Amino acid sequence: MKKVGVLGCTGEIGKRIVELLQKNYSVKAGFHKVNPDKMWSSVEYSQFDIHDRKRLTFFIQECYIVINCAGASFIDGMYVAQICSDTGAIYIDPFGANYLEQEIRKANVPGTFILSCGCFPGFTGLAMKYLCDSYESVNSISGICIDRQIPGVNGIIDFIISGLKGFGETSYYYYAGNKKYDDKQENFRDYDGKEVEIQKYFTTEIADVINKFSPRKAIWYTPALGREITEIMQKAVVGYIQTEQYISIFTYAQKIQKLIEEKSRGECETGCEINIWSSGLSGGKQRERSIVIKSSFGSSLTAAVLDTVTAKIMEKGLTPGIYYATDIISMLDVIKQNVNREINYYCNDESINIGTEGIVYEEGIL
Repeated sequence: MKKVGVLGCTGEIGKRIVELLQKNYSVKAGFHKVNPDKMWSSVEYSQFDIHDRKRLTFFIQECYIVINCAGASFIDGMYVAQICSDTGAIYIDPFGANYLEQEIRKANVPGTFILSCGCFPGFTGLAMKYLCDSYESVNSISGICIDRQIPGVNGIIDFIISGLKGFGETSYYYYAGNKKYDDKQENFRDYDGKEVEIQKYFTTEIADVINKFSPRKAIWYTPALGREITEIMQKAVVGYIQTEQYISIFTYAQKIQKLIEEKSRGECETGCEINIWSSGLSGGKQRERSIVIKSSFGSSLTAAVLDTVTAKIMEKGLTPGIYYATDIISMLDVIKQNVNREINYYCNDESINIGTEGIVYEEGIL
């Protein structure tokens, strides 16, 4: 049986994807310092530092697919991807995004690489594509991902560096063929009626939607970070530009995580929500459609995307190249793959149900 390797199996994403994969595949799971909370009898565990190239190569060379949940993509992604190329393994990254694609192309590394297989980017792109595909022409598409799970330090590092590497630009949006600047913050009510302060954030994922569907208006939002966190992030960026040392960002990322933990102390709010709303021409009429995806954790949504991508590759294979989750699977693939898991989907406020003949919608719903 073809093996799936998971690096970083004790992190929030890693432990959830191992739990899903071990039900259907032969799985190897790598970890470093922190022991797994739960060890599945069917999973082969290995403890090593991924920077030990010999040990990492030995781990990867037995795998058909390697899912890299270890560390920050911007720091170790290219390093792991190169070893996957050397050993012939397919590389999957929950983040990676345009930066890793650029690095792979620049170094002319052969192989098969799938990037942006997370909650954001990843599930968010699948949801936008799902809505855009329902129209004959798209007028507008907007969205936001609100994740109340306290992020890991490596996730914070990826977010900080992503701005430097061209993944996202704060306060920009798209309208009538041009990028526009607007730093005004807005108030947004999530699906449960909780108010969130948000700001515009133009990403390569929304740019891809614009290129494919040509909407007149496209806006991606992100929860506003607040003055204190923004100032720390600015210091991290300045420190990295001056030194080009990731260790400086690591220290600031720890401070940001601690600050988020302090602000979250005493609060019972959890959960992750992807909220996409759109308008366009369908059946000769202008219509508005929306979708909300909810889960207890953003890492659960990431694991759902990773599991679905893995299943699709195992079923159909994949020719060498650089791909994104949106190139391989659809949102409906994720829904079908994750029936009876703690993920809820709502189209125009109606729940999406899974019937014996597939996905069923209420009349008048998508």
